[in-house]
Amino acid sequence: MLLKRALFLVSAENEVEPLVEFAKVFKKRYNVKVDAIYVKDILKYDVFPVTVEGIGINLGTNFAYKEFRNIENKTFEKIKAPLENEFSKVYTKEGESAEVALEELKKYDLIVTVKNEKISPYMKELLRSIYKPIIVLPNRKDFKLENLLLLDDGAYLHFSTCLMNKK
Repeated sequence: MLLKRALFLVSAENEVEPLVEFAKVFKKRYNVKVDAIYVKDILKYDVFPVTVEGIGINLGTNFAYKEFRNIENKTFEKIKAPLENEFSKVYTKEGESAEVALEELKKYDLIVTVKNEKISPYMKELLRSIYKPIIVLPNRKDFKLENLLLLDDGAYLHFSTCLMNKK
């Protein structure tokens, strides 16, 4: 890793605990600066302004958009406190999760995210278009960082993780 910086992508409240636990171990083991970003993804709520040939915007949609912003601001305030204890920088951006993550990733060496039970559309898009190493964590708190596999494809180094639960 050149910059020794990792970006942790938070997309929901239930992903905070696994990311914080992993960040503690990852920082200590690899001496890496870790930052967290929460993307206020408008696609989560399917809120788009309805226009009639570009002339008018539905007033109901404006109300829904304001509600969306309020919900996202409250969510960010809830997750900000636990994240600030472990991460150097915690910030938020608005937009599509995959696009914002790819844009922000330019300043980092790798990205860490959490996979829930089902792979979300933003995760599929991220996996399709990612150009830097990615670590995908399970959405559980009790995994171990014992099986870290480094793969070298000949051109440059990729990090791939196998985080297993040993019972």
